[in-house]
Amino acid sequence: MKKALMLLAFSLLALQLYVFPSMADAHYDPEIFATILPVDQITDTAATFNGKLTIQFPFGSPEMPGIAPEEITTAVFQYGPSTGLYTHEVQATVVSTDILEGGQIQYIKARVQDLAPCSTYYVRIKWTVRVVSTFPQREEYGGIIAGAGIGIDSKSILGRYYGIPVSREVTSDAALFTTTGCQTLIGTGTHGAGGFNVVAPSPALNPSNIITQSATLTETKVSPGQKVDIAATIVNKGGSNGTARITLYVNGQEVESKGISLASGQATPVVFSISRNDPGTYAVMVNGVSAGSFTVDTSADSTILIYSVLALFILGIIGVLYLVVKRRAA
Repeated sequence: MKKALMLLAFSLLALQLYVFPSMADAHYDPEIFATILPVDQITDTAATFNGKLTIQFPFGSPEMPGIAPEEITTAVFQYGPSTGLYTHEVQATVVSTDILEGGQIQYIKARVQDLAPCSTYYVRIKWTVRVVSTFPQREEYGGIIAGAGIGIDSKSILGRYYGIPVSREVTSDAALFTTTGCQTLIGTGTHGAGGFNVVAPSPALNPSNIITQSATLTETKVSPGQKVDIAATIVNKGGSNGTARITLYVNGQEVESKGISLASGQATPVVFSISRNDPGTYAVMVNGVSAGSFTVDTSADSTILIYSVLALFILGIIGVLYLVVKRRAA
C-alpha cells in the first residue's frame, strides 16, 4: 500500500511539473525590430533622424488578443563617420503610435545640431526593449493546474510562461547622408587674375541606388536544425553601376552579408540559408526589409512527453485502486 501511494504521489508530481507546463508553454516571444527611415531636413550642420520601432506578438487575432506590450524603453539614434564607428548618440522622441493586433509600431525622430558641413555620416537605431506578455486565460489555466497538484504552487511554477518580462537589444541597418555646405568652383583660368571664365556645369551623374525590393521565406514552421531559405530581390534603380552589401538579420542581429555588383536597372536574387536549434519565433529582415518570421517547433517531442507522463499517471491510479480492492477483499 505504501509503495502504491508513493507511486501515485510521483505520478501527480510529474503531471504537475511536466504535463501542464508543456501544454501551456506556447512560444510567446514577440517579433521586435527597428527600422531606420530616410534622414531629412539636412543643412550644413543639422539633420533630422527618423525611424520606426515594431513589436508584434504571435497571438494577435480577435480570438486571442490578450498578449500585448506593456513597457517599451526609449530608443537612441547613433551616428558617426562609418558603420563601424558611431561616435555620438541622441535620444529619440516618439511622434506617433500605430496599434496593431497583438503589437504596435512607434514612429520616432530626433533633431541633431552638431554636424560638420560637407560631411558624410551613418546613422542607425539602437533599441533596448522590455515587454511583458500577458495571457487573459492564465487565471483559468492556473486554477486548473493548482487543483491537480499535491501541495506545490503551480501558479508560481508557471509564472515564467505568463508574466516574466522579455528584454532584448536590437539595432537597425544604417542610413547614409551628407550635410550641405560643399563649395564647388566651376570654370577655367586663374581665380583672381582676371582670367576666370565661368562655364556651364556638366549634367550631374545619377548615382547608383541599390535597394532590397522584396524578401521572402521558404518555410514558416520548421523542426530544430531544419534549414530555412531567405530569397531577396535586389534592384539598382540608379543611373550608374554600383556595389552594395546585402545583410541578413535575425531578431535584429546581423547573421550574414554578401557583396553584389549591379548595373543600372539590373535586378538579381540573393539567397541566404539559416537554421536554428532553439524553439521559438525568429523575425527575419534583409537590409531593413522584412521577410516575415519562422517558428522552430518541438511539438512532436512535447506530445511524446505528455503522453508518456499521462500513461504513467494512469498506471499509478490503476495500481492504487488494485491494491485498495485487494486489501478490502482480504
